[in-house]
Amino acid sequence: MKSLLKKSLIVGALTLAAGSALADWNTGASYTNLGFDDPDLSLGVVTANAGYTFDNIYSDWSVMPEIRLGTGVKGDEVSGFDIDVESFLVLATRFSYQATDATSFYIQPAYANLKIDGAEDGEWEFGVGVGSSFAINQDWDLEVMYEKYDDADLISFGTRYFF
Repeated sequence: MKSLLKKSLIVGALTLAAGSALADWNTGASYTNLGFDDPDLSLGVVTANAGYTFDNIYSDWSVMPEIRLGTGVKGDEVSGFDIDVESFLVLATRFSYQATDATSFYIQPAYANLKIDGAEDGEWEFGVGVGSSFAINQDWDLEVMYEKYDDADLISFGTRYFF
């Protein structure tokens, strides 16, 4: 599984570096809830993202390498200690299928780093997400995504602007 994720991220990075006349820059923002089972805690993060979409790679499929950078906005408490997110960084490649003019579905392998306040370094982990985008108009989308990492479940709601 990790090998597939690494290969997908490499393909995304190479695609981004190659450039294309069929590509579109985009940016957005989202709110992400990070849920952990052990210990039981829930953290909130606001992220900004930037991506580059390569349309019509194959029929109705597109590829979008992206970067997300976030900071904590909602902490939690475990055994009397406050837990807050200092930073959240995600490198991902989205493989998207355009189901209708307004709706697309995607799978998104990712490599993420979560740094907790007071911790020396964040921990990098591979994960995968699935989600859907809904076009409001030609320039704006609404998005919802679920991501799974080793010990965390993430649910995100956001918006994206296409240049």
